[in-house]
Amino acid sequence: MAELGFTKANLPSRGALYEGKVPDGEVEVRKLTANEEALLLSSGSQGMDRMETVLQRCVRLPNEFPHDELLMTDRMASLLALRTITFGPHYSFDYRCRFCSQMQKAEIDILEDLEEQTPDSIAVKMLDKGHEDWQLHEPLTITLPDKGMIIDVRFLRGKDEQKIVKRSKRVAMQSVDVGDPSYLYRFALQIVRVEGEEVDLGKKELFVRELTAKDTAAIRIAVDEVEPGIDLTVYPECRNCGAVNEMMLPFTVEFFRPSRL
Repeated sequence: MAELGFTKANLPSRGALYEGKVPDGEVEVRKLTANEEALLLSSGSQGMDRMETVLQRCVRLPNEFPHDELLMTDRMASLLALRTITFGPHYSFDYRCRFCSQMQKAEIDILEDLEEQTPDSIAVKMLDKGHEDWQLHEPLTITLPDKGMIIDVRFLRGKDEQKIVKRSKRVAMQSVDVGDPSYLYRFALQIVRVEGEEVDLGKKELFVRELTAKDTAAIRIAVDEVEPGIDLTVYPECRNCGAVNEMMLPFTVEFFRPSRL
């Protein structure tokens, strides 16, 4: 049986943070087969492992670069590329209008309607803010507005995603608290140094718990401003009341199992 053809694609980061091992962020992507479709649609507790298998099968990285070292945003872009090359860019989804509460159907073009943030586009944005020689780098240095301390943070990778999923499952089983069990843990994983000092993960978690919501917002905003990736914000217009809804792109079964082509 002949091997499925691979198509070149560029990651949003353009490989800028991979020490030259993924030149220009260029990877190769092939269509999903029925085997990968079966993996993605199967149920159970090993969803992250199945996703990792699909990425390794369908996304080729140069120089034996590990898939779990990719930025989480580059991994998401890879999934969007897999969906697009397999089924085309048009993706339909159902949503409830937050203005009239009616269920609606919307359709987007993944290639046209989702904005890609690359090192070049970020540099243009930063230039407009007066940062003439800005370049994508890690870690980012942030001064916490309430805590008054300086921290260095990094972008999350695929291996962090795996840790987050495992931690979330464990905490959810042990706690009845309502909320996202991974929220604080994500911040702890992002922190590299506190006041120039490297600290272990346990101390980072304790440190995060003492932060105000303003401090965590400062971290989130600083990272979002310069992290390469695909903006998943969509703006469907309700056909019932005409209002424009702002929401994150929902990932339904239609994403990898469309009901029409």
